[in-house]
Amino acid sequence: MSATYYGILTRLGEAKQANALALGTTLKITQLSVGDGGGDGPDTPTPTPDPEQKKLIREWRRAPLNRLYVDPANENYLVAEQVLPENEGGHWIREWGLWDEDGDLVAVSNCPPTYKPLLAEGSGRTQVIRMVIMVASTAAFTLKIDPAVVLATRQYVDAGLLQKVDKADLQQSENDATPGRILRVGQAFGLGADNLLGTSNLNNITTPGFYGNSASNAATPERNYPVTRAGVLLVGTAGSAITNQLYLAYGTGEIYTRARYRDSWSAWDYVPTLSRLPVASEAVAGIGRLATAVQAQELTDTSALLTPKRLDDAFAIGRIIATGGINQQIPGGMIIKTGFFYGATGTVTFPTPFPTAALTVVGSEVAAPAGTVDFVMFQLRGLDRFKFNPELRNKAGTVPGAATIRYLAVGF
Repeated sequence: MSATYYGILTRLGEAKQANALALGTTLKITQLSVGDGGGDGPDTPTPTPDPEQKKLIREWRRAPLNRLYVDPANENYLVAEQVLPENEGGHWIREWGLWDEDGDLVAVSNCPPTYKPLLAEGSGRTQVIRMVIMVASTAAFTLKIDPAVVLATRQYVDAGLLQKVDKADLQQSENDATPGRILRVGQAFGLGADNLLGTSNLNNITTPGFYGNSASNAATPERNYPVTRAGVLLVGTAGSAITNQLYLAYGTGEIYTRARYRDSWSAWDYVPTLSRLPVASEAVAGIGRLATAVQAQELTDTSALLTPKRLDDAFAIGRIIATGGINQQIPGGMIIKTGFFYGATGTVTFPTPFPTAALTVVGSEVAAPAGTVDFVMFQLRGLDRFKFNPELRNKAGTVPGAATIRYLAVGF
């Protein structure tokens, strides 16, 4: 069965190829054109390539080639490649043509009909077309392009990168630290994959990177682990003489760190996290805990920190203001009662009694009859009252009468 879709050199292309082979020169291919074969509809017949052609039947696009190369499977097949961007189209593709630097059509090909849509039509795509022609010698053809105006396929870019990157430049092992190496995902000091320590001694792990220990029984003091637990090791350096290690223990969240200077390692230091810091006390350094107003009033908690506001609150919650007096409980439990009354002699009841003991009561006269001085005797009578007896005297001696008396009582 004869081929339906194929590409050939035109008569002019054959002549130029022969001339290039004879003179040892090359035929420079610059552009590829695309045509619809003479019709915009799906029923237009596919054209047959004609060696006498000097142009396409109906060309709708001509642009620089992206790539010209020899088919890896057949050294006599020349492949011309072009990328059609998504903003060009709106036509059928049935024919292709190759043009040289002189503007001559040197090769022509047909192809299976395909419609190249425009983005404005509701469906756009970037399309790659490859025109294959058989030639006597692919060495007679070269690509001449302006790299600033052509697009590249992903395959072309990937292939180019692989050619540029020498395998010797890639990391040769997980912890290959040779300067200039290209890191590999999954093989880059623990990035993207396990970098297990196994039975290594941590004193020997000085290459920067991420390391893992999956077995707690391998984390022994002899291998210089800070704790007998699986975990993750982070290593960083500052020059050849300084190394820092950070070990994160599995399951507990414990963090340990140490450093090396030249050949000397420091001891591991435990780095406490907030959730694991102890509460500060007189004997233990840790996180301070603020006292509540009640704790400030009681003055019994040895670990809570007392702020000025809480000290004020402590006095406030221990203060009772009642008709005829004030009851103030001092932080720690001591109670002071103050008040005043008017009378000649008798018993005064506190607005609130002392809960445990009444220690003393003192007072003085505030206002007495004119021409007299006072002397007041006080005597406690239990937790809730005291007795008083003021004496008012003038030049003639004791006189009857009453006075305004202020008192202060102390207890707990």
